Amino acid sequence: QAWGAQGGGGRASIPPGKGGFASGQVSLAQNDIIYVCVGGQGSSALNQAIAKGGWNGGGNGRGGWPGNSSSGRGNAGGGGGSSDIRKDGMALTNRILVAGGGGGADSFTSTRVGGAGGGLIGGYGSGSVKGGTQTAGGTGQNSGALGLGGDASHDENSGHGNGGGGGYFGGGGGTHQSGGGGSSFFGGVSQGNTVSGNASMPDPDGGSMVGRQGHGIVIITLLSN
Repeated sequence: QAWGAQGGGGRASIPPGKGGFASGQVSLAQNDIIYVCVGGQGSSALNQAIAKGGWNGGGNGRGGWPGNSSSGRGNAGGGGGSSDIRKDGMALTNRILVAGGGGGADSFTSTRVGGAGGGLIGGYGSGSVKGGTQTAGGTGQNSGALGLGGDASHDENSGHGNGGGGGYFGGGGGTHQSGGGGSSFFGGVSQGNTVSGNASMPDPDGGSMVGRQGHGIVIITLLSN
């Protein structure tokens, strides 16, 4: 079971995208090696500073101009990183399970919530910013790519923008728009399943929750034959 990380940035009333969920089973032989990569939450920034994306693919955001910082309108967020499991190598093509990270939130209006991590398709950011899919990165001012959320584009007047979430394919990054969520993925596993970060999913502490807040997490349960 894997949960992607939440994006960063925004004001308290404008939340970043939450991480998505993916699960599945895989049979392992004695000498098989698996690698576990746990996504980091996206950071926040002010005053044109870089809002670093979370580890494992989150795109970078960029804080706004100083004149708006006191009102919180200059906040920006990096995308959340994806959480994944890789088999027999550390290349992106070795991933067999991916939980998408959420997009960074904008700080201007309440409609610019960060896109949720996927699901097979990452949640849309605001404006024209889209989430990652199973075949391509989400489009935006900067598009996502395989494993990587798009960075915020630089605006010379404000520098304000938000990063896309990491994922199987990352979400798009935006300028004056929230970032898109990264897509989740199950390949090379049986009984695969994904849940978007804006829907009910298992809570690693028990019960259920809507989306993953904070850093990602991975739980491995060993089942005997």
